[in-house]
Amino acid sequence: MNTDHSNHLQNKEREQGENNGNNNKIEESNRQSISVALPVRRVKQGKIGKDSIIVLDEFENTISYDPMLDTSKMLCGCSKKEKKTVNLFELLEIRQGYRTDNWHRAVRMKKFQETAPETLERSGQQQQQNQTLDQKEFLHLFSVLTDLPEYKNALRLANDEGNDWLDANSLLKFLREEQEFKEIDLKKAEAIIDFCEPGGQEIGRTKILTINGFRRLLQSRWGNILREGHETVFMDMDQPLHCYFINSSHNTYLTGLQVHGNATIEGYICALKKGCRLLELDIFDGENGEPQITHKHTFIAPISLRNVLNCIKQYAFIQSLYPVILTIENHVSPLQQGKMAEIFVQILGEHLYIPLLNASIHPLPSPNFLKNKILLRGKTLQTFTNSSTTSSSRNSLSKKKNSKNLEEFKREGSEKSNSTHQLPIDPNFGKLIALPSFKISPNNIFMDIKEHPSNASPSLSERKVQAFLDSNVPLATYTSTRIVKSFPSGIRQDSSNIDPMESWICGIQLAAMNFQTPDEELDINKGLFSINGSIGYVLKPKILLEGRDPRHKTTICCTLEIAIICGQYLPKAEPENSGIVDPYVSVEIFGIPNDRCKLNTKPVYNNGFNPVWNEKMSFQLRCPELAILRICVKDFDSTSADEFIGEFSVPVQSIRQGYSHVRLNTGSQHNTDEAASLFIRIAFT
Repeated sequence: MNTDHSNHLQNKEREQGENNGNNNKIEESNRQSISVALPVRRVKQGKIGKDSIIVLDEFENTISYDPMLDTSKMLCGCSKKEKKTVNLFELLEIRQGYRTDNWHRAVRMKKFQETAPETLERSGQQQQQNQTLDQKEFLHLFSVLTDLPEYKNALRLANDEGNDWLDANSLLKFLREEQEFKEIDLKKAEAIIDFCEPGGQEIGRTKILTINGFRRLLQSRWGNILREGHETVFMDMDQPLHCYFINSSHNTYLTGLQVHGNATIEGYICALKKGCRLLELDIFDGENGEPQITHKHTFIAPISLRNVLNCIKQYAFIQSLYPVILTIENHVSPLQQGKMAEIFVQILGEHLYIPLLNASIHPLPSPNFLKNKILLRGKTLQTFTNSSTTSSSRNSLSKKKNSKNLEEFKREGSEKSNSTHQLPIDPNFGKLIALPSFKISPNNIFMDIKEHPSNASPSLSERKVQAFLDSNVPLATYTSTRIVKSFPSGIRQDSSNIDPMESWICGIQLAAMNFQTPDEELDINKGLFSINGSIGYVLKPKILLEGRDPRHKTTICCTLEIAIICGQYLPKAEPENSGIVDPYVSVEIFGIPNDRCKLNTKPVYNNGFNPVWNEKMSFQLRCPELAILRICVKDFDSTSADEFIGEFSVPVQSIRQGYSHVRLNTGSQHNTDEAASLFIRIAFT
């Protein structure tokens, strides 16, 4: 019995030995496939020595010199030196030293050139004949340059066993639990692996997602920061028009400053291509008997109303099929107003929405109902009647003894044209107005709600909006049933923008922006309308639809946690001739005052190619349905203002948890950059 047991142990040990031998052979085979022996010839005293063998081992990440591999020294028995090995990760830098001078002197010697012509090809004149990489060399170089440990860490965390790859089951779990794609099934996960691994990587017969495929995954739809479906139209578009925030422009005909230059149709084309749904037309009498568009009291050269309307008709419904609103600043004499009405009807044709006679007593139509329609907004005869009758009745009311903001509100006119003589409105043109202008006041907001028709559409300057905010008058109650527009103060001659969030907090639907001026405020506006298919309409939060002030929310609803991991291919900051950037990331929440917060990472010096931050931040939110996240990358400068590199803005309610690749808007115009991006991770608690 003991003998049998002993034989069994001996057989088992023999089998294990054979298996270990096989494993060692496999490992040695793998090692050989990733180890390269390079012949190196030393330059000494102007002469070139014989070959020595340097071994580069990618498996161990080492470079070594073994005298036993030096054939010449082995034959003469003079190899007494020990093997020398250096870990590549321990190398601080590789630079030229005094010994390289020997090399440069030797390479010019005729005898040296005869001894080592292949070296001359790499370092001498013949090198210039071929300084290109083939496809394989380029792909290898690109892989080395873009290989970041942060991707591997994320990949290992996604694999329960910590492997550097994912099979279909592991990928399914990762997409469902980490990335919040709940509709993914196993078949779809397998298809994603095929898409992200075009070369086909397998372990045994199992298809896997490697680090390169994982990177492709996170740079595709599966790494988009938006919730699934939010990049398309997902909101209810059958509510009345006043229930939506609407992407709006100010002085659309301008492409620069407010006081000089030319009025151009390019301003309208640019705004419409960016998803804008409200355009402004300041219309004056033209010299040839037809109205023209210009900016009052400035040196802006005019353009023909007819040309502008033809342009609007051509581009109005390319980016979005939802309605376009034209705000008419009417400075046209009665003689040319009839011609103006004729031009609108003639050019816009079936696209022009003409309101019903009893439109003032019915709710506004929905965006779906008004698809492919153009609505006119401006003064009507009813506007003047309302202004005269309500002013006399309101003078008899007791006036609140309130802040100086209310006094300023009363001193400042509601429309931009209040400072000039108001011309009467031609009845034929007035019939085309779907959204008539009205005036509102903080002292009489509830009377305005009672008296104004359902299609009334007042305009408020940014100062008046601030007056409403400071006085705590419930403007949100008015905007829950009527459309209101806000516009920049006249002192903004540089075409800078208002903070649209102040208008949105009040429920104001039309926050008019200078689209020709890329700045932080326009970024926030762009961020809001980047969701819902970028159609220019976003359904207002429930609290505003109910006419309540969101600033009264004091309970923390959620905490947004964001990890800024690393960046890729960050461009130089403006101006273009600046040096290597020192990027840092500024993360900011825009929303109600209690939610606004801004945090910065530390700068990474001299690295715009692949900076790594690995910093975490958290933001407590009371009204997340109004909050917008803005991530901005800047170039740190200790002696002057930090330069803008790129940014990305998105509504918090549309953010998907998990890992994301955020494409930055870069350059002077803040346009989307297909290369520059940030790798981040977001969680809600």
